[in-house]
Parts: sequence; C-alpha cells; structure tokens
Amino acid sequence: LKNFSVGNPEVISYKFIPKTGKLLIRGKKVGFTDLVVWKKSGKEIIGLYVLSKQKFLKTIQLADALKNLNLSIDIKGPIMTASGS
Repeated sequence: LKNFSVGNPEVISYKFIPKTGKLLIRGKKVGFTDLVVWKKSGKEIIGLYVLSKQKFLKTIQLADALKNLNLSIDIKGPIMTASGS
C-alpha cells in the first residue's frame, strides 16, 4: 500500500500502519463509501458497504433459504441477486 483515499469518512474509521503497510477499517455508521488504494501494481477502487447487524442477519438468512432452492446467490452490500431454475 502506497497511498489511499476514503470517499466518505463519516461511514468508516481507518488506521494506517506504515510499518506493515496495512490499513485497518471499521464501520462507523450505515452507509457506503469508496476506498481508493494506490499500490505498486496501480490504482484500485473498492466499494465498502456498512450494514446494520440486524439487516445483515436478515440478508444472510434469506440467502440461505434461497440456496436451499438450488439458486446461485450473489451479495454486494445491501443488494442480493439470485439466479437459477
């Protein structure tokens, strides 16, 4: 990790540890932010969704129920897509 930028610092808190080159991230409130990271290999944009524990649990329970129907599930933040027949 060479450098980074947080789009919405109200959603996450972060701490950069220069000695190890690691970035620690913790959710502060429900929302979305982009994290732009510059590494030796180039620039990478990461979307971060912070969900409430209750909402996340409901999403995972629904995903498990849909998987029992032999559907493929893809979860990205608050959005879940199911596919199959």
